[in-house]
Order: sequence, then structure tokens, then C-alpha cells
Amino acid sequence: MVLVVTTNPFIEPAKDFAAMSGLLLIDRTGLIDWASRGKHLYDVLGIDPQAHRPAW
Repeated sequence: MVLVVTTNPFIEPAKDFAAMSGLLLIDRTGLIDWASRGKHLYDVLGIDPQAHRPAW
């Protein structure tokens, strides 16, 4: 799992590339939700935690 973090919004081509490449994106709004509002990272990213468990 690769997570790309920025304090700016992602433009559509970046979102498209991330979707094709299996990258997870988190922007300023997501960071605020995660760090300040206590929202779980899986919820911020909109992913299923069971689907992204490490194989080790």
C-alpha cells in the first residue's frame, strides 16, 4: 500500500493516475479529518481495512 499525502487538493489527472496505479491519496481535508477530528484513516481513505492488511 502506497499513500501519497499533500496539503493541497489533488487534480483529476493525479486522481486518475492513482486509481490506475493502486495509490491511496490523502489531501488537506483528509489530514484534518484524520488528525483533528479523530476520523479513522481507513474511513478518510474510503477503504476496507480487511482488504488492505499486510500479508506478513
